[in-house]
Amino acid sequence: MSRRLLAHVRRLLGPGGRSFYVQRLVRDPRRRRAIARWLAQRRPRPSAAPSSAVIDAATALERDGFHVLAPPLSSAQLDEITAHLARFRCRDPYRPALGSFDPTDGAPPPTHVAFYEPEAVIACPHVFALANDRFILGVVERALGCKPTVGYLTAWWSFTGHDVGEQAELFHRDVDDWRFFKLFVYLTDVDEAAGPHAFVPGSQAVAKLLRIGRYSDDQVAAAFSADAVHHFTGPRGTAFLEDTFGLHRGLPPRSRNRLVLQVVYSLGALPYGPPTPSNAGALTPDARDSVASEPYVNRIYLRA
Repeated sequence: MSRRLLAHVRRLLGPGGRSFYVQRLVRDPRRRRAIARWLAQRRPRPSAAPSSAVIDAATALERDGFHVLAPPLSSAQLDEITAHLARFRCRDPYRPALGSFDPTDGAPPPTHVAFYEPEAVIACPHVFALANDRFILGVVERALGCKPTVGYLTAWWSFTGHDVGEQAELFHRDVDDWRFFKLFVYLTDVDEAAGPHAFVPGSQAVAKLLRIGRYSDDQVAAAFSADAVHHFTGPRGTAFLEDTFGLHRGLPPRSRNRLVLQVVYSLGALPYGPPTPSNAGALTPDARDSVASEPYVNRIYLRA
């Protein structure tokens, strides 16, 4: 990074937490990465040398914008996660007037997606063990250049009944931090008719369609190519890391509803993360062990 740009970044960031809002003004991928590298040098360094498998996965993540993982959860763990979430209600973030509802009973007709409350996800079995999986953390550390922060945990349903997508079902770029990666885990089987996640490989590093907003399929095809989009399909437990600054969307499901769990790894706190940490004493023993092993990574969500 040039000295002039570095001085400008320092002035913009200042002593307060303005980084989220400032970084949304910087859209050029090269500048965003340069600033992210500078910030990473001021964060805790990875504690162990990466394995060759971690290096290969991180290289693919940086080159392609995604990396498909070996399934990190067993069938029994997936059962426990879905059974836990089934006890809770969801909300449509775009239609708050609809209130909460039981997603197993279906969704109100206008609803495309519905999210679980943060408290339901935080208390979910295996979620912190998953977020602190050594291989996944190693890949993110390698790509990020420092220890990451678990900035956000979420889970949501995508519902059938809509031929035309809305909001995140349209192509867009996430602009959550100077650099960040998201872990997606399918909790239901996802084929081409069940609303697969779609991504344009390499778009995270290409200076096209940089406006914050939604893009049509035709716009993406014109900027990249008609066959540039990769669809993630697979049985429940399918997991992948992605740089969602790249163009992506979730297709509206046609055949059955889709349930997804997500972990966001960022450089720092995110404005939609928890305002205050939760109490780690309320967690299951495996979650407490995971948190204790990486206190910096989990500091936004949990206090000791």
